[in-house]
Amino acid sequence: MESNAGIKGQASVEFIFTLLIAVMFIVALVQPSAELAANSTKDVSNLSKLKVSAEKLADTIQFVALSGEGTKQAINLIVPEGAAISCLGTNLITQYALLSNNGENDVPEASCPSGICTNILNVGTGFNCTGEPDAGLDGDSKLIVVTVEKFSTEVSIIFEEF
Repeated sequence: MESNAGIKGQASVEFIFTLLIAVMFIVALVQPSAELAANSTKDVSNLSKLKVSAEKLADTIQFVALSGEGTKQAINLIVPEGAAISCLGTNLITQYALLSNNGENDVPEASCPSGICTNILNVGTGFNCTGEPDAGLDGDSKLIVVTVEKFSTEVSIIFEEF
């Protein structure tokens, strides 16, 4: 007579083995995809914050440029972690290092080569920048106070980090 204990033991071992394979599948395939999705969501949020900050600054520069001499306006900008705002000529330049870049960009290569997204926003009027925020893309999220002031025909921008 054969014992049922041996068959039950084999079924338990097969069940545990199948469960182990399922857990390894989840860890190997699903978890990295969830992390990539979370980083992609954070990238979209940070790029949106950076775009809004750059547009707010451009609007302020245009307003001050069109106003009379001595016009001064201070605004607060949020520069997300891994981002930078700088000036060049009549352009505001924003850069953002993608968190979701794992060597394979899902975005067009022209806008984010090597995982760094760069956007150039032409303000349309000349201005001078002083005290530009740190151009490094590895810093924390920052609150920047920007003062835009018009002296005779020149618009001056002063960045102050907090």
